[in-house]
Amino acid sequence: MNSEIKIEKSNSTGKRILMHCENTGITNVLMKRFRKIFISSVVLVLCFNFTVVVADQIDNQIIDVPKNVKFHTRSIVACDPVEDACGIAVVSFASGVPAVVPVGEVNVMVANQGFFPSHSTSQSIIKNIKIFGMSASDALNSALATDPRAELRQLGVATLDPSEPFGVSVANFTGASNITQLPETCNITGETYAVQGSLQTSSEVCSAMAAAFDAEEGSLAVRLLKALTAGSSVGNDARGETSATVKVYSGSWVLSDVTPLSADANVDRSKDWEEELEYGVSAYLATLVPADPRNLVKLTDDLTDDLLKALSKLGYYQGRDRERDRDRERDRERDREDDEWLPAAEEALIAFGVSNQFFPSGTVLKDEGRFIDGPTASYIIEGEEREVAVPFAP
Repeated sequence: MNSEIKIEKSNSTGKRILMHCENTGITNVLMKRFRKIFISSVVLVLCFNFTVVVADQIDNQIIDVPKNVKFHTRSIVACDPVEDACGIAVVSFASGVPAVVPVGEVNVMVANQGFFPSHSTSQSIIKNIKIFGMSASDALNSALATDPRAELRQLGVATLDPSEPFGVSVANFTGASNITQLPETCNITGETYAVQGSLQTSSEVCSAMAAAFDAEEGSLAVRLLKALTAGSSVGNDARGETSATVKVYSGSWVLSDVTPLSADANVDRSKDWEEELEYGVSAYLATLVPADPRNLVKLTDDLTDDLLKALSKLGYYQGRDRERDRDRERDRERDREDDEWLPAAEEALIAFGVSNQFFPSGTVLKDEGRFIDGPTASYIIEGEEREVAVPFAP
């Protein structure tokens, strides 16, 4: 069976492709298939080249974005072996902080920030830790070695690591572009955390955040939040601070089959970011997470008043009028722990929990006085003030 195949090469733009076959039968079938494969290959090559060009153009545009859109920020990443958790707290001027800066999974957290963040570099760090078993420092250095624009990054890394003395491996990095163009930068690593910042009004911000984290005795989410807000006392983002987040990942917390996030609160474009973030953390912890003994706060007289007032307005507390009884009992000089938290108050607290919490918790009586879960108290009081708490429904 004779056949003739003629192929005229395409010109430099790939616009003309001529294929000719003089035969029928099996050769025709083969040629049809060859034609499809050949044309598809040309299209793929052209598309690939076009994609590379577009990607380079987009890359250049991102690098040249205005100062107020760059993700210079301050953050802290940390892990807690007791909780089997790792998390982050971060605040910046730029919108989108909750979506861009935290890059985490169970057992590892990365702060992806700086002049020009890189999600792919952050993912490489996580891969080096989880797949290749590297320490935070080795994983960070390995990822940066293959990053052509490493000088634009600022990164913080924390991972649970049983081989380390405190069960946590940490590291951070600030690229030269962040330092030379923005002198107010800082990096600090502690036993279980890494703090980093750029475009700050003071380089002491990192020290203040580290000191607060070390001093706080609450759960990981609470410690991260306290560290972040403590930084505000000495400095902040030079553009202002409006967007923030706190996230904690754990593979062993009680609802880990539902979500790996044992804490999650986000704020975008709010001048009152601290207040909003604090309430968000409290609401999440109070709603989904069992009370942590480390978060107990003393039930002072003022806190008791605020709590029962909120529970009363929401319809859960039907007990005595505290203002009236306080006047009546002032001369009796009774101690608060002995008299002022009545069974009706405890019942109201539990009733609220049954309707609004996965794990309701009551007060705890110690030698020093009566205590309550801090996030729960905040959730009730602030929730009523914000008119977002759910009233009692018989």
